[in-house]
Amino acid sequence: MTDFTPQPSCATPEPVNTLRVEDAREKILQQISAISCWRKVALRDALGQVLHEDVISPLSVPPHANSAMDGYAVRGEDLKHQLISLKRVGSAFAGKPFDKTVHTGECVRIMTGAMMPEGCDTVIMQEQAEVNNDLITLHGEHHSGENVRLAGEDIQTGAVVLTAGRRITSADLGLLASLGFAELKVRRRIRVAFFSTGDELRSLGETLNPGDIYDSNRYTLHAML
Repeated sequence: MTDFTPQPSCATPEPVNTLRVEDAREKILQQISAISCWRKVALRDALGQVLHEDVISPLSVPPHANSAMDGYAVRGEDLKHQLISLKRVGSAFAGKPFDKTVHTGECVRIMTGAMMPEGCDTVIMQEQAEVNNDLITLHGEHHSGENVRLAGEDIQTGAVVLTAGRRITSADLGLLASLGFAELKVRRRIRVAFFSTGDELRSLGETLNPGDIYDSNRYTLHAML
């Protein structure tokens, strides 16, 4: 019975004066240098571009101390008592802060992300508070500073947030937008030329004569760019 087991179609001779792929790549890299030209692009057009310079934060994130929970902003010194009942004197929302000073025995209804009122350093979760009109009674044990995000907790003013040479991602765009960047300096895109050679090659749509094949490599290479 005839054996149809696939066999190598070409012999594998000992290499003679051949150049390994790794060596060829190294020779190419030795002849090129990083692009130094740059241009400014709008933030929305920066995805996939390469940063020309480090991005320095012009502000702190968050820019002010704010609440990490929906609840009640209180003074830490009021938490020393066993039974804590405080008078609600107002409310604070994200974008609409409470603009007065909170004194001893007072508290402010506060929403997540809202700026901490003057005089307050702690937020008690609403689930740990009993409401009776404007009298708020707190339950459980609490400590000063809980449930508060401090100014600059995520990013400090002057911090390097992205470094030169980084390819910008979708997450980077959100970060840069939060810091107020409308445009960026990015490196000029590299210019690439590629072509296919071979008398047998034909473009898509052309008629294939005996011995011809379609040029498929150029589409693969273009997609790899």
